Amino acid sequence: MLLFVSCNLRAELASIPALKTRVTDLTQSLTPEQQAQLEAKLAAFEREKGSQIAVLIVLSTAPEVIEQYSIRVVDTWKLGREKPDDGILILVAKNDRKMRIEVGYGLEGAIPDLIAKRIITEIMAPSFRQGDFYGGINQAVDKLIGLVSGEQLPAPAAPKSDIGNLGDMFFAIFFGGVILGSICALFSVNFWGVCSMGLQLVCWFG
Repeated sequence: MLLFVSCNLRAELASIPALKTRVTDLTQSLTPEQQAQLEAKLAAFEREKGSQIAVLIVLSTAPEVIEQYSIRVVDTWKLGREKPDDGILILVAKNDRKMRIEVGYGLEGAIPDLIAKRIITEIMAPSFRQGDFYGGINQAVDKLIGLVSGEQLPAPAAPKSDIGNLGDMFFAIFFGGVILGSICALFSVNFWGVCSMGLQLVCWFG
C-alpha cells in the first residue's frame, strides 16, 4: 500500500523538459527574438569561459517547492563541467511567483547564496513585477557572467574545426587505401577497382 502511494506521488511530480537549448521557456514569456539573444549570449560565454548557464521558465513546480524541483533539474541536466562543477541554473516558476538560482559547487565562492538571493530580489523581481521577464533574466545573466568571469577556472576545451575533421577523414581514407593496396598487390587483386568501390561507398553515406 505504501509503495503504491509513493509511486502515485512520484508520477504526479512536474515533468522536467529535455535540455535542448540553454534557454527553455515553457510559458511563452519570452519572444523568439529574446530567446535567441539570450541563447547567443550564453553560448558565447560558454565558449569563452567554459562554464554553463541555463534558463528554465515553467508555470509551476507544484507539488514540489522550487528548491526541490531545481535540484531535480540540475541532476537531470548536469549543467557545466563535471570536475569544476561550474554550472548555473536560473529557474522561474511564473504562476508560483518563485525564482531560484542554483549554483554548482565550483562557483559557490563567486556566487554564494546571499549574492544569488540579491540577484533575485534586486534585479529579477522588480522587472518581473513590471511584466518584463526578458529584462529581469537578461540583467541576471549579465550579473552572473560578470561574477564568473573573475574566477580562475579550467580553460574551455577548444572545439575541433570541421576542416580538421575532414583532414583526419581524408588521411584515414588515404592511409587505409595504401594498406589495402599493399595487401591486394600481394594477392594479385585489382587495387583500383576495390579502391574506387570504397570511395563510392564513402560518398554515398557522406
